[in-house]
Amino acid sequence: MSASPQVEDGHIKIANELYDAVLSYPFTARQLKVLLAIVRKTYGFNKKRDDVSASQISALCGVQRNHVTSALNELAALNVIFKVAGEYGSIVELNKDYTSWTSPESGHPLSQNGTSPEMGHPHGKLLILEHGCPESGQVSQSGTCPKTGQVDSPKSGHTKDNLPKDIKHSRAKKSAEVADEEFEEAWRLYPKRDGGNSKTAARKAWDTRRREGIAATSMIEGVKRYAKQVVDAGNVGTRFVKMASTFFGPDHHFDGEPDLASAPTEAAGLSWWRRAGFEKEWQATNEGCSERYAHLWRNGKRVIDGALA
Repeated sequence: MSASPQVEDGHIKIANELYDAVLSYPFTARQLKVLLAIVRKTYGFNKKRDDVSASQISALCGVQRNHVTSALNELAALNVIFKVAGEYGSIVELNKDYTSWTSPESGHPLSQNGTSPEMGHPHGKLLILEHGCPESGQVSQSGTCPKTGQVDSPKSGHTKDNLPKDIKHSRAKKSAEVADEEFEEAWRLYPKRDGGNSKTAARKAWDTRRREGIAATSMIEGVKRYAKQVVDAGNVGTRFVKMASTFFGPDHHFDGEPDLASAPTEAAGLSWWRRAGFEKEWQATNEGCSERYAHLWRNGKRVIDGALA
């Protein structure tokens, strides 16, 4: 039987202007799916906001739950949605004032016509001189500023590829400095481990995630959570700390559930073998567990990177 959707059975009522803003914004594929799921859960039920869990959004749009959490944080950081803690998950709402959405390139709010005030074109892609050269106020017959070479033409304006070299260099330098500061903050917070932990490999994985649209703040918060887990488990300085390149890798460990190794130990008064999950000391010894390394065991099993061996 063929499908025959009817408006009477439910539909999403959204202003064309707002819908156009969503279409023109440079969301990542994951961000767009999550945003459309939010629209479905709110506008689809004639509501401005809804208390929804990451699992619900995941089931609706097909994005893994941990990636949904990252996308929600990224959309909130871009001011595209409002998000606060709710009873079931997060209370989310699409920010209708799309001019206040933050440009992912410039970091500035978009202007009244959906453009970046700094760049003068949607999402900072094009710089057009509508009132002459910023240096002299004049434009040559060729349509360029005599001093800077900027173009006064909607069709041939400056793109990021033909901006004057000093402007391109300045922006690239500023962007690189911000990226360096963010990674260095994450590296400073990352727990120390026994054995190799290449900073270069970690930075490469970090940069790959950033190009995928993962917010630096999401990964830094993930590092903070993981560092606490490692400290609580007594694993600092051991080989059971993940390599940073793995943590920032394609499996998104920074979005993961709390490691089992971070679970609080039992009462301090218990014997070390009982804290490790054994009834008798000889049972622990036979399994290779000792008092020194009892903190690496849970329920009679050794813990490796948060999972039972």
